[in-house]
Amino acid sequence: MSHWLEDQNSSLEGANRNTFLTKEKLFESEHFAELSLDILLVHDYNWQIITINSAIEEILGFKPEEVIGKRCIDLVHPEERENVQNIIAENTKKKVKYKNRILCKDGTYKWFQLNAIPIEKENRIFVVGRDVTEKERMMEQLKKSERLNLISQLAAGLGHEIRNPLQSVRGFLQLFVKKYQNEKEHLELMISELDRANHIITEFLSLSKNRSKNPVPLNLNSVVANLFPLIQAKAFTEGKDVRLDLNISANIIGDEEELKQLILNFAQNGIEAMEPQKTLTIRTASDQSYVLLTVIDEGKGIPSEVYSKMGTPFVTSKADGTGLGLAVCYSIAERHKAKIEVETSSNGTSFSVKFPKKLK
Repeated sequence: MSHWLEDQNSSLEGANRNTFLTKEKLFESEHFAELSLDILLVHDYNWQIITINSAIEEILGFKPEEVIGKRCIDLVHPEERENVQNIIAENTKKKVKYKNRILCKDGTYKWFQLNAIPIEKENRIFVVGRDVTEKERMMEQLKKSERLNLISQLAAGLGHEIRNPLQSVRGFLQLFVKKYQNEKEHLELMISELDRANHIITEFLSLSKNRSKNPVPLNLNSVVANLFPLIQAKAFTEGKDVRLDLNISANIIGDEEELKQLILNFAQNGIEAMEPQKTLTIRTASDQSYVLLTVIDEGKGIPSEVYSKMGTPFVTSKADGTGLGLAVCYSIAERHKAKIEVETSSNGTSFSVKFPKKLK
């Protein structure tokens, strides 16, 4: 009997020890999950979230209890939802990596690199999601810079070669207007179209990195203030308003003519994007390192297919646009070692240009 009791006690101690070790491992795994900077979650094959760590609140803004029980596929960007569903359906027995945009609580999206690992016995999937939004932004900025470099070389090589023949044709057409009065209307239309082509070429040439620059100390507020009557006049004719919000200190070194072109392009785009009775805001601000120029419109936002290629020549949402205006802005910013940041939603768009501060 005593041996039997000893055996039972030994078995009980072993069971308690195993239980303790299991709880300890569980605690360690839960503790690890809470300390992780990545989002860790488990969902079933109906996409219902079973468990998720607290990193989601820091990264996406949701509390864990707000999403547990919800379908995680509904947080995937609509354009990528079907692709993600197909990826998981085709990889139910092996680990798979994929990348897509995930919805934040504030309505924006962030890019994530995701690793999905099937838990076959439980018919669930363990997912590790890492925020790669900044990496994606930098990669896109690099691609855009490479595209602009290529186009600037093309502009420098071809721009003048195209413009010179057009100027010759325009000169002859002006002579014909005087000689053939009965064809005056048609000839003037041809001249007008040549002038439009010449304007496009001028913008195209503005993309060239080899343009001569005249950098001087200047105050960005003064540049904006000098352009204000011109911008206000355009807005007024379309039943819109312009508001200035200028910081006291906005000193930089730059080419004044190029900066005028940049501001006018942003302002014109903003005005054209808005309905009547809306307001365009031009704002300057500064900190220890940068002077910030921001142009904010109250339009309907930039379509996603245009937003992803913004700054690329000939990509535009306007029926009669060339897409060169924004491309020129990106080139001017690059020549001034400035960065352009864009935020867009259904309530409007803001373009912010961060100029390195050169003067106190």
